[in-house]
Amino acid sequence: MSANKFTESLTRENAAVVFVDHQVGLYSGVRDIAVAELKHNVVALAKAARVLKLPLVVTTTAARSMWGPTIPELAEVLPPTWRSSTARP
Repeated sequence: MSANKFTESLTRENAAVVFVDHQVGLYSGVRDIAVAELKHNVVALAKAARVLKLPLVVTTTAARSMWGPTIPELAEVLPPTWRSSTARP
């Protein structure tokens, strides 16, 4: 069987771990898991991705107003370059 985009193995070159809107204000709406457990799982996933040298993509919505910054627990385990690359005008 020849490899195609559906059977290709995931690698550092064709995959990334994406964290969408893991922000302080949005965690107040979490009801189906304890917030502490969610934070623990998110941080563990980020740490695993870094150990495996997988690209990380972290996005936020309205970080300077309504929803606030990325949760500190996640921000602490992100590469130092992440902090400088997130500045918006």
